[in-house]
Amino acid sequence: MPHAIAHNKVRVFIVDDSAFVRRTLTKMLERDPRIEVIGTAWDGREAVEKIPRLKPDVVTLDINMPKMNGIEALDIIMKKMPVPVIIVSSEDQYIIEETLEALEHGAVDFIMKPTNNASEKLFQIQTELVSRVLALAGSKHKPLASELPPLRLQEKFPPLLPLRSAVTPKIRVQPECIAIGVSTGGPTALYHIIPKLPKNFPAGILIVQHMPPGFTRPLAERMNKNSQLTVKEAEEGDEVAAGTALIAPGGHHLFLRRDVRKKVVTHIDSEPSHYIHIPSIDITFSDVADIYRESAIGIILTGMGKDGVDGLERIKQNGGRSIAEDESTCVVFGMPEVAIRRGIIDRIAPIHDVADVLLEMM
Repeated sequence: MPHAIAHNKVRVFIVDDSAFVRRTLTKMLERDPRIEVIGTAWDGREAVEKIPRLKPDVVTLDINMPKMNGIEALDIIMKKMPVPVIIVSSEDQYIIEETLEALEHGAVDFIMKPTNNASEKLFQIQTELVSRVLALAGSKHKPLASELPPLRLQEKFPPLLPLRSAVTPKIRVQPECIAIGVSTGGPTALYHIIPKLPKNFPAGILIVQHMPPGFTRPLAERMNKNSQLTVKEAEEGDEVAAGTALIAPGGHHLFLRRDVRKKVVTHIDSEPSHYIHIPSIDITFSDVADIYRESAIGIILTGMGKDGVDGLERIKQNGGRSIAEDESTCVVFGMPEVAIRRGIIDRIAPIHDVADVLLEMM
């Protein structure tokens, strides 16, 4: 009987060059009876040897390790044995770029461990790590490669009926603002949308990606280099303008207001601070709904929980339109699923088709 119970547990493999960190992560994960740590490795080379044999449900991966670092190991894992990988690495500023690179190479999420590896400091990430491991364990992870077969959206995903309370415009209105909300798996998802949009894209874009402070600016800079649009981290007073994508800064909400010229501009604020996620997708979506009304499109992508669903419902009620990522490409089908079940989605598409669907709706 004990063996049967263990078999049903979420199987985690830990990769870190610090024996202390390996022990501490094992303790914090196994405090949850639903999780079992089935093995560890001290560098990437040992990890890629053990993972195919042990077949874990989730891997936690450090980046800076001897012999074979985390990103080198990640490339092999994604190619030969795709499995959800959470980067668990130092919160030093220099590691941010490497963490974003790891997300581009196939990691689905990240958690920063304290620079000081004191036990009480490390255990501060326990709740966050456990919740993410459990959420990712159920995902059938596969790299979001460009060779995934396209789906004929009109046949597979017919438009869903709007809510009865929704205000549907009689005449199709040219969208002026596209609002995108995304969480776990977001950077990879965004790379399947933003670089595909043309330089003369006729609407402003607002992106709310759940990320801590320090990550959204380099994310915007990396995406800007690979896109025809101008992509930047939103700052106070930025105008929402065609051909520009603004990313909400980590640790701050992105509000909208009209300035003295009647232009729509951003307002950045860390309050209210009681929200689970800062930035909050719901806050930005709600402002988009109230200002742009029928000329708004809301897009909800992969992520845990339901942040953004209430705001997206408001967009629909004010006459706007909506897109949700299909379960087949979601790292976590949380936010899109809640929105779809609520009946507020016009189109559903796998992530590699979302840009095309958006352009069809323009």
